Amino acid sequence: MKLLFTVQTLAGLIMSVQPVRSIRMLVPMLLTSLLVWASVAFALANPARDPMIIKYHFSDSGDYHHGYNVELIKRVLEVTRPEFGDYLIQTYSQAPIAKRQAVLLNEGKLLNMQWSSPGTDIAGADVIEIPIDILRGLQGYRVCMINAGADINFSKVVDLESFKKLRIAQGSAWGELPIYYYNGITPLEPPTLGGLYPMLGFKRFDCVPLGVNEISTILDVEKPHFPFLAIEKSLLIYYDFPIYFYVSKKYPEIAKRMELGLKKMIASGEFNNLFNEYHQKNLAQLHVKERHLICLKSPLSKETHQCEKAVEQLKQL
Repeated sequence: MKLLFTVQTLAGLIMSVQPVRSIRMLVPMLLTSLLVWASVAFALANPARDPMIIKYHFSDSGDYHHGYNVELIKRVLEVTRPEFGDYLIQTYSQAPIAKRQAVLLNEGKLLNMQWSSPGTDIAGADVIEIPIDILRGLQGYRVCMINAGADINFSKVVDLESFKKLRIAQGSAWGELPIYYYNGITPLEPPTLGGLYPMLGFKRFDCVPLGVNEISTILDVEKPHFPFLAIEKSLLIYYDFPIYFYVSKKYPEIAKRMELGLKKMIASGEFNNLFNEYHQKNLAQLHVKERHLICLKSPLSKETHQCEKAVEQLKQL
């Protein structure tokens, strides 16, 4: 609808008012009419938009170590208010398994975005990939969560062949399992992260490789319940495992917003500032650059020089 505010319109307004005694009374009435018409015109030209609703899976008990990802989503949404308006975040906590999350992303009702890595169930859903690694490669660098009472000499693990002699454990629904199989390693597979710790207490396996971005937080939370937990000090396991945002194809505007927000944050330096705020202290405490690097090649990655990438990325952390 277009509004044409003409001289005739003004004349009509003037003629419609009761006779006034002086020009002083006429001027405020004209100004009031002008303001009303201006407000109506602005409202019609800029209709109010409903908040953009963002739905992703998160549970306080199982996803506490993903605090950085959650904060990053909020920052991305904030920096894109001028372009996309207000937003509302609705988390869903009843689908802890990636395969179920992929189904919900296809439907686009309970979930409309999630973070994951290429080659996983979520990446294979009907989604739009935003190919910006939100963790700058960190999720691919792993250190071992171990039983401090186990008699294992990790200093003898110097290459992939000696690493294969360790008993490794991974969650049964974790997206990186194909990487271990590809490298000739068959991990034990408890169904959940929480199920790993009692088994580690009974020394059913030697190492649970966890991301350097998450293992310190996990240790802080779980050690009071499992006092034997410790972080092994000499090994750094690597496989190419970038973490991207994936958005249901039913919501292309959300995908545009997330991509724009990430690019704006990278350009302004806010992305690196947030990354350092959450991860720099942990990286220093873990002494990642002083550890012995073991590289596992990933069949999920398109990179042709994965182990060289591991060395180069490490220098930039």
